[in-house]
Amino acid sequence: MVESAWRALRRHLSDFRSLDPGRNNPALGHVLGALDEATGESYAELDVLQLGWHTLRLRKFARRADELLIPELAAELDSLEENLGMFLAQLPEWQAYAARMATPLGSPEEEDEAVRRADAAIAAIEEAAPNAIAPETRRKLDALSSAAKSGPDEEDADVAPLLRRSFLHAVRDAIWEFAREAVSRSRAGVMAGIETFARSTTVAALTGAMTALMALAAGLPSEFGWLAWLIAHLRRLLRRDAESADKGGEER
Repeated sequence: MVESAWRALRRHLSDFRSLDPGRNNPALGHVLGALDEATGESYAELDVLQLGWHTLRLRKFARRADELLIPELAAELDSLEENLGMFLAQLPEWQAYAARMATPLGSPEEEDEAVRRADAAIAAIEEAAPNAIAPETRRKLDALSSAAKSGPDEEDADVAPLLRRSFLHAVRDAIWEFAREAVSRSRAGVMAGIETFARSTTVAALTGAMTALMALAAGLPSEFGWLAWLIAHLRRLLRRDAESADKGGEER
């Protein structure tokens, strides 16, 4: 039943995109492209979370469809957004995720500030270690960041918090992947010396972004407080490796 609904959704999305609604609205075109990628070429390739995120983004366009599109396209956009919502309602994974995102991470002001700090942290990581973030992850973060930072609007009062928290969770997951790698590298560094540890791209990215990451941890400790421990751990090990290197130089 769900797979047949997926096939119908794929046809609906394909038919709407064939009308080229993004011709005069590139942002809408990008969202539709992201939805097409998230639905996958086969049901097995369906990315539920990506589909949900981009449906939330599409909802913001659908609510302004009469302003953005000619009447025929506006009606089609409304229909597609409704179809996407009904499809997602059949997916337990999305329903569980949406329920988690309904729980505030802090006040609206704290979440907004965390979005800004998360953006700064990702930018600092990329400055310290260009290309450290996989292109696919970067595209996901860029899309969610743009949607999460949209200005306040009463019509989007139900959507904005979900997008905000989705972006923050995505940033947390991306940094967590770095953290796992960094801890692994740090263990190798203790055993093999500074060459293995300090030259790691992952470690360089995190150490270069320490200030931004600490600001993120302080601003929303419920979600990013663990970063304070990680930074302290890396500082301790880097200092130890530096001291070992100095001693080695003196002995030579």
